[in-house]
Amino acid sequence: MAIVTLDSSIGTGTLSNGNLTNTASNGIRISTEWKNSGKWYFEASVGAGTSHRVDIVTTNPVFGSGASSSSTQFFWSNNGSLGGAVTRTSFTAPYATGDILGVALNIDHGDLEFFINGISQGKNIGFLNDFFPHKPINIGVGGSASTGTRTMTVNFGASDFSHNIPKEYYSYDGSQKGIIGKALLLSNEKTYSLLKEDVKNVIPAMTSNTIPYGIVRASGFYTTTPAYYGFNHNNTTESQAWITNASKNGWLSYEFTSKKRLVSYSVSSQMSGGSTSNATLINRAPKDWTFEGSNDDGITWSILDTQTNQTSWTIGQKRNFLISKQNFYKIYRINVFANNGDTYLSIGELEMFESPYNLIEMPSHKKNNFVQYGEDSFTEFNTIFASKNYILQDTISENEEGLWTAQLNRKPLSISFD
Repeated sequence: MAIVTLDSSIGTGTLSNGNLTNTASNGIRISTEWKNSGKWYFEASVGAGTSHRVDIVTTNPVFGSGASSSSTQFFWSNNGSLGGAVTRTSFTAPYATGDILGVALNIDHGDLEFFINGISQGKNIGFLNDFFPHKPINIGVGGSASTGTRTMTVNFGASDFSHNIPKEYYSYDGSQKGIIGKALLLSNEKTYSLLKEDVKNVIPAMTSNTIPYGIVRASGFYTTTPAYYGFNHNNTTESQAWITNASKNGWLSYEFTSKKRLVSYSVSSQMSGGSTSNATLINRAPKDWTFEGSNDDGITWSILDTQTNQTSWTIGQKRNFLISKQNFYKIYRINVFANNGDTYLSIGELEMFESPYNLIEMPSHKKNNFVQYGEDSFTEFNTIFASKNYILQDTISENEEGLWTAQLNRKPLSISFD
């Protein structure tokens, strides 16, 4: 297994600590390992200085100044924003000297997740594929200011990580895997596990405001672009989008046939393909909005997520957003207060997602069920079953197969065996 370090042959900055520490001004050093597939995790310790950054790059990145205009990389700055090919403000919480950053890259699925001191900043489903459809991918660390220097030290897996590797991920050098003890749930003498399904948009491809089911509503629409075009699963041309009637703000909603508990949503900008310039189409994309839920026919709304300054859209771009305040609602809407400057507001597609996990009951917690259905961890437990009460054991016992069961800090029952 090859040793992975920062590459001394290319990039900007002074390397030390076995080529794992980079001290740089405005530039980065990338790793010696390019990735075409797989699930990978590494950590970076934030050292002295300010204006640190962590880069995700594809081929031909900019190693010195000018990365903010590069189309082959984006960087995570210490103020929590993204720059480069992807521009986001307040993408994560800010980080500073002494913090431990974690980065999880699911290159197969395109997912990206940042951590600060072991706390996830949100999993961004398909994020890498949206911006870097072509492989390979690499990472870099360094700084983004021409004055002074700043230091970052990476751990690709040569030593123990400060925090747990996400389950099913490998350390960037491939030497460690994120597997912790298997677990099942026990409640009222019944045994459960979680079945994970593919993440799918729970809104059907709408062919009218009410067909095939559900109800689409909007604050208004342009004559040839009705509200349901925002849910027709066909953001392929300029005309297949919800567009307001000469208004820079507005709302678009979908009413389900029964209450649903969403965990995330996505917003796509309008596609090109007509007579309107790309610059105009991009300026129609939403900039400031709230995502809201209602259970009283839209009389009152609960704010579930707030986004501000969503700028620098590209044509047909999809952006994913986690819902922090989850509950069961029958109607959801995006309420846009401002777009990016055009006379019209448009949304190419609005998608909504439930948790991919379903609770399944096991006939028992015998060894074969534990091996086949046990979870590495229940990190999604609170999110999925926040309104469910479980009765957990207060004692430790041993069954006939040598499985040990114990309550762990009032968390789901942990089950393990030799």
